[in-house]
Amino acid sequence: MGKKNRVKKRTVFASIEGENTEIGFFKLLKELYFDQSTTSLREKPVGGGNPDHIIGFAFKECSRTNSFAWIDEDTDIKKDTRERLFKEWRVDDEKKEDLLNCPLKDLQRRFNPDIRNPILIVSQPVCVESLILRTLGRKPTHSTFDEKTRKKQVDDLKSSLAGLTERMPLYDYLKEHLTKDILDQKRIEIPELDLLIKMVSGD
Repeated sequence: MGKKNRVKKRTVFASIEGENTEIGFFKLLKELYFDQSTTSLREKPVGGGNPDHIIGFAFKECSRTNSFAWIDEDTDIKKDTRERLFKEWRVDDEKKEDLLNCPLKDLQRRFNPDIRNPILIVSQPVCVESLILRTLGRKPTHSTFDEKTRKKQVDDLKSSLAGLTERMPLYDYLKEHLTKDILDQKRIEIPELDLLIKMVSGD
């Protein structure tokens, strides 16, 4: 008998801004959507820092099937990073100025429709706590990001999520309140959630 043909696995790299909140949420997504028989996933929790640094790790892994950086909306990226994205995403020259001046939250949607590496997933509005609150069906305390009140917005959203979980570990709370059916419905409403799930599942 001949040898069975091996199915080539997808290879995915995830550069993740946080070590706690994002990782708790990502852990649940992996539990519900990840299939190790079809996908090899390597994640790098960066533990905060500037988004250019986080995206930099994703740039280094562009040879993989998918390489993505998961960052928050509240800190913009530098011009140099935008210019590197312009090249990697193969954006038309006439759109370069638009890309350089586009709000961070809209970069992926407007300039990377073909999902070229590195892929940007931007938690919004403001930060990851807002994304999680929306996924749980809760209205975030802030609906748009305001640079002038950045710290207050971040603090308010962190407090809202902490109040909701009532000191339960975030992963445990999410596991109790989010099923695959709920996430499948919410991903229709929340583009960044949909993209996160696609990175994990490959669908």
